[in-house]
Amino acid sequence: MRLLDAAATQAALPYDVLAPSIAHLLREGTVQVPTRLVPEVSPGAHLFVMPASDGQLAITKLISLVRSNAQRNLPTIQGQVMVF
Repeated sequence: MRLLDAAATQAALPYDVLAPSIAHLLREGTVQVPTRLVPEVSPGAHLFVMPASDGQLAITKLISLVRSNAQRNLPTIQGQVMVF
């Protein structure tokens, strides 16, 4: 498994190259992007599950949103992208 911090992610996926590449894939029609799931896991806390696949890769982005974390000086939003 390879873990990337924000700087390494930005270096590996520069936005000016990434955005047009994603747009091209979506126009091809080979990418499947099901509707995201957003269950409330506890009052005021949500888990966003966003899968996608194109026949070669399966990707799932997981985001947690816990609004009350701000009051405890913790991140309100945390995320991870898994690529298989």
